[in-house]
Amino acid sequence: MLHSDDSKQALQAWLKARGDALFPTTSQFGPFQMRPFLPNIVMIRRMPDLTYRITLVGTALVESFGADATGREVK
Repeated sequence: MLHSDDSKQALQAWLKARGDALFPTTSQFGPFQMRPFLPNIVMIRRMPDLTYRITLVGTALVESFGADATGREVK
């Protein structure tokens, strides 16, 4: 359930870009298309040792929470 307008707009842009495919390609939904949503995004990467690490925290989230968790392990 998405409540914020930003989340709803990001999902709609992603769904439009992917069309009938499971995922959009980078050329369909890459960094340029993500630009309006980056301040509100958290990106997490699965590491080879099966842990998860935060690789990006958007500036709006850092301002809201008062801390940047980039580089930290997700526990």
